[in-house]
Amino acid sequence: MLLWMDSKQFEDFLNNEKYDDILKSEYVIVSNRIYVKNRDLNNIINAQNILFPYTTVLNHPDDDTIRERYFSQLDNQVVFLACLIQRVLVINCNIIFICTKKEAKIKFMNDLVAYIYLKFGYRVYNYEEIVYCEDIKFHTEREKRKILKTTEKIIEKNIDKSYSKKTLKKILKEYNVDTTDMTKDELEETLAIIEGDDYEWTL
Repeated sequence: MLLWMDSKQFEDFLNNEKYDDILKSEYVIVSNRIYVKNRDLNNIINAQNILFPYTTVLNHPDDDTIRERYFSQLDNQVVFLACLIQRVLVINCNIIFICTKKEAKIKFMNDLVAYIYLKFGYRVYNYEEIVYCEDIKFHTEREKRKILKTTEKIIEKNIDKSYSKKTLKKILKEYNVDTTDMTKDELEETLAIIEGDDYEWTL
C-alpha cells in the first residue's frame, strides 16, 4: 500500500514494526529538510525536487489556490506517481512518503493524497490510520485491477517518447535498472518493456 508519515511518525514506525517489514518497505523523501547520505540505497527515492510544493505554489494566502497550483505541479509528475502505484500493486510492497512534522502542518501531504485518489482512485493512508483505525477500508482485488489499468492508460497518454538520454536513465533508475553503457535506443526499449505486461519487477 501507499502510506505517508511525518518524521515523528517515522520514528514510531521504526520502533513498532517488524525489522523485515521495515527493510522491505520503500521510501519516497518528499521533504526539503530530510537528507539521505547514502545515495546507493535502492529502497529510497529522493523526490523532494518534484513532489515538495514549489515556492510559487506556496506563495499565496488562499488554500484553494495553493491546492490548484500544487495539482498543476503534480500533473507534470503523473507518470512518476503512476509508476509508484504500479510497483505497489505488482510486487505488493509498501511505499512510504516521508516529510518532517513541521512540513506536515502546511497540509500539502493532504493535497498529495487527494490528488492521487482523484487521478487514480487509489487511497494513500497516514500511518496513524493503519495503527489506530479499526474500520479502515482497503482496496479489493477488483479495485486494484481497475486502478492498475488506470495507471497504464495514464502512462501511455503522458509518456514523452522524446526523453533525453539523461532523463531516461533517471526514470529507469527508479526501477533499479542498471543503465551503464546503454545507448539511447536501448534505454527507450527497456522503458517500453517495463511499461508493458512482460516486465518482471525486481527489488
